[in-house]
Amino acid sequence: MSITAWSVVLRSARPPFLLLTPVMIVLATAAAVSSGQIIHWPYLPWVGLASLSAAIASNLLNEYFDFISGLDHITQPTPFSGGSKALIQSPQYVEWVKWSGLLLLSVSVWTGLYLSAQVGWELLLLGVIGVALVIGYTPIINRPPLPCLLAPGLGYGLVIFLGSYVVLVGHLDVAGFML
Repeated sequence: MSITAWSVVLRSARPPFLLLTPVMIVLATAAAVSSGQIIHWPYLPWVGLASLSAAIASNLLNEYFDFISGLDHITQPTPFSGGSKALIQSPQYVEWVKWSGLLLLSVSVWTGLYLSAQVGWELLLLGVIGVALVIGYTPIINRPPLPCLLAPGLGYGLVIFLGSYVVLVGHLDVAGFML
């Protein structure tokens, strides 16, 4: 992969928007610690890998789908929408962005399967919701306004926050769900 291809993939990942992922993991960790339960610290790096891979995959696949649909060509970018425009500037790397997104999604899935085997089926259910959000966000979910509004909250709140909490304490409980 050339430096230019890496640059396009990196810009398409939208690094400034990835900060929310570790914030949610830190909040889940703080909630788990404050619950007074035994914390499974060795799983924390795996939680980070699964969550960050999914967030990057979501951004990359969103860039890919917006580019191939033509939406990127007609959208005026703002600080919070409109994509990175990396593929508009370097369309020859569209397949790199797509395959990088799919690779990172598979990293998230395999890591999630490992964690589910350690923790239990509750995590697997959250993972299925997360994968559906990543794959379906651009082509399906963001078309009608209400699902588009709810999807980020589900992805970051339900899947990343609650998933991190479940992994760290080893089970789903009322406190974690309410948070």
